Amino acid sequence: MDPPGEGRKHMHADMAVRSTNDDASASKASCVARGYLKDPFAKQFVRRVVMRPPLINRGYFTRVHALQKVVRAFLDQSNCEDGSNQRQVVSIGAGYDTSYFVLQKDGVHVDKYVEIDFHETVAKKASIIRGCEDIMQLLGEGTQVDVNRGKVQSQNYCLLPADLRQIDKLNDVLHEAGVDTSIPTLVLAECVLVYVEPEDSLGLMKWAVKTFPCNVFLLYDMINGNDPFGQQMIHNLEKRGIPLPGLKASPSVDSYRQRLSSAGFANTYAADMNTMYASVDPAERARVERIERLDELEEWQLIMGHYCIACGINDLNGTLKGISLDG
Repeated sequence: MDPPGEGRKHMHADMAVRSTNDDASASKASCVARGYLKDPFAKQFVRRVVMRPPLINRGYFTRVHALQKVVRAFLDQSNCEDGSNQRQVVSIGAGYDTSYFVLQKDGVHVDKYVEIDFHETVAKKASIIRGCEDIMQLLGEGTQVDVNRGKVQSQNYCLLPADLRQIDKLNDVLHEAGVDTSIPTLVLAECVLVYVEPEDSLGLMKWAVKTFPCNVFLLYDMINGNDPFGQQMIHNLEKRGIPLPGLKASPSVDSYRQRLSSAGFANTYAADMNTMYASVDPAERARVERIERLDELEEWQLIMGHYCIACGINDLNGTLKGISLDG
């Protein structure tokens, strides 16, 4: 049992962390409205679209572009060896992410896409999904929505509640979702690990290694919290009651490679977001840079240097190809 007051403190911290989901949704909606991204579903998850500054829009574009390049390469049928074309995605701490709906709209096949988050978050998401005709049509006939439980279940998509710190219960969630752990699986942790204790984030990586013999663990998170700019970022978030316990364990790009390797991944890759933006196709970069003028280039590059994307890969029998962090 927590000491007196500890339970309340943890509850308030959890609520503050969940508020970052609203920030991400607002940033994505702004990015879409400006024309950086195509996502007709993003606006469904905000009360109203509020335009963010250019450095936020371009940064969020880079985040989505980098993550989705890896996800789509993983799902690309041409990258699958004969007889191994089944693919699953398990998104932990998914929040209001709309990636599955965009993939479906674009005709990208995924055998099972599972999203997991706090009950309060998935219950709200389930309610939004139920009220959006376009999303319900994408999910198909027979889709079941239980807002009270925070559950949505269709043939290929499942939304379920779970506390990621209770790692021993995650396999029960996968079982309820109908996940086949023998199928190549991508585990997505987008801005998640920084909010949990280092032993829990390492535990999630080890859980992925143990649960899925053939898998990609893809993450996006903060780094470089030790320099003056990073310290100011931490201070700003802590003023909002948002703790960052995971940042100490992964202070750099190299530390994420090392942690993924220590968790049991045979191949590991990581890069900061300046590197990821530089690797975007030149024609696409030129399009993005024509959308709106970015005057705070040095500040933007400083921010981008404090976030990274990393992935660990265990490729059983050589069935995964084309997975890289190159543009």
